[in-house]
Amino acid sequence: MSPKKNAGKPMFSRNSLIALALTLCAYLLLQLTGSPQIGTAWAHVWNLLLQILPVLGVVLLFMTGGNLVPNSFVKRHLGGKQGGKAYLFALAAGTLSHGPVYAWYPFLSELQKKGVSNGKIAAFLFARAIKIPLLAAMVFYFGLPFTIVFTACILGGALLMAVLFENVP
Repeated sequence: MSPKKNAGKPMFSRNSLIALALTLCAYLLLQLTGSPQIGTAWAHVWNLLLQILPVLGVVLLFMTGGNLVPNSFVKRHLGGKQGGKAYLFALAAGTLSHGPVYAWYPFLSELQKKGVSNGKIAAFLFARAIKIPLLAAMVFYFGLPFTIVFTACILGGALLMAVLFENVP
């Protein structure tokens, strides 16, 4: 979509704002009534925020950096007609990405608007199944040959899915 199509569109939907307001009202009502579980609920909210905010910060930096990259550069290197290098880049980026996947959706949406194909986005998302910090544990429990074959299968499957998603509108 072009920026003109999003110009009058609110950042948050009406329903999401209503859900947020109702949740906050429920929390405040429980706080005022002195419910014993409210302390645990607030602790969960705080822990969730502590987990999400750093990831959202990184994604925000990527999005800011992504806005500095000209559309022509993105289209030239990751556009619909780019071949193997673009897929390899998407696989590598997906493998290296961390945090919850939903935090990456806005960034990937921006790339899609700049001309990155659905296949490259699918490759990124599927390659996220590989978690580099956990590879050592996998080698410890299952051995190096298993880890190599398993990782290669994930990347191969991600590439296959990328090819299948390439022409999805």
